[in-house]
Amino acid sequence: MAESTYLIRDVTVIDGLGGDPLRDAAVVVEGDRIAWLGPAAHAPAIGDGRVVEGRRGHTLLPGMINCHAHLCNDGAADLFAQVVNDSVPIATIRAVLNAKLALEAGVTTIRDCGAASQIALEIAKAVDQGLIVGPRVRGGRPRRDDDRRPRPLHRPRGGRAGRGAQGRARGDQGGARTSSR
Repeated sequence: MAESTYLIRDVTVIDGLGGDPLRDAAVVVEGDRIAWLGPAAHAPAIGDGRVVEGRRGHTLLPGMINCHAHLCNDGAADLFAQVVNDSVPIATIRAVLNAKLALEAGVTTIRDCGAASQIALEIAKAVDQGLIVGPRVRGGRPRRDDDRRPRPLHRPRGGRAGRGAQGRARGDQGGARTSSR
C-alpha cells in the first residue's frame, strides 16, 4: 500500500519547543510522518497528494503523549469496583472507546499502565493493524496468562521502602552507620 501524502496549509503551527507560533504555515505529511514544515508560501508541490485547506484561526501542534493511562477504565468514582466487576469483554470495549477518545483529544501515543488479560497489548495490535482508531499504545503485560495483575513497567530504585533514588534511608546524609543489624 502506497503512503498517503497530505499538504495542510494556512494554519498556525505550534512546534512544542517554546518558540513563537508559526502563522500562515503549511505542513507536508507523508504516511505518518511530518516531511516538511514552513511558511505556506514556500510549500513544496506534492504531486497526487491531497491538499487540506486550513482556515485562519486553526492551529496544529505535535501529538501529546499520555505516560500513565488505564484504557480499560473511565474515571469511575470507584475504580476498584470497576476493575473487579468488569468482564474482559466489557473492559475491552471500554478500552476501544477510550483509545478513540484519547486520539480525538490529541494524544498520539499512550502508555497503558495496567490492564487485565493483555487487553492493552491487544489494543496496541488492533491500532497498528488499522482495525480500530486510536493512538500508538505501549503497555505492560501480565505476569502469567491467568494473572490479572499487570507487570510493572519499571522497577523502583533503592530496593527498600523509605529509601530514595540514591539508596539512602531518609535522614541519612551518607555518613557512616552508627547502628548494627
